[in-house]
Amino acid sequence: MDVNLVGNIRTLRPRPRRHGITSVLAMMYLVLFAFMAVGFYSASGTAVEVSQNEQEQSKSLGAAESGLDFVRFQLAGVIIPPNSTGATMMNTVYTQLAARLDGTANMKGNTVQLDGAVVTLPGGYGNYISLDGEGTGFKAQIDQVSDGRLRIQV
Repeated sequence: MDVNLVGNIRTLRPRPRRHGITSVLAMMYLVLFAFMAVGFYSASGTAVEVSQNEQEQSKSLGAAESGLDFVRFQLAGVIIPPNSTGATMMNTVYTQLAARLDGTANMKGNTVQLDGAVVTLPGGYGNYISLDGEGTGFKAQIDQVSDGRLRIQV
């Protein structure tokens, strides 16, 4: 309390009570900045995950397109007799692709495989034609659909 002497009369004026308001405001700002920091950390972690997913998607798309182009190029050299039926057509495709690809550097010791009516490049479980040293590669299956057309799945 302040004491004022005005003439002979003493007046007492109460001080304004603002004790601690600065501390409360500082704590509120501290909590606000803490929440913002957690939000920014979470957002940056999410951005890294999105970036990695986009890179993997781009590699997968490139591998699929490369595989499709590779198989189409190899099939361009296959000669199928006009009177071929389903079974003989797939056997012809298998025989000619095996002759063109088995033992080449692209196959890396793997072979073309015929399972029923499906030709697989390269054959076997877990085998892929590698595109780079980072594990990117493709596997293709060729089968016959109606009216003598071939379907390529990469």
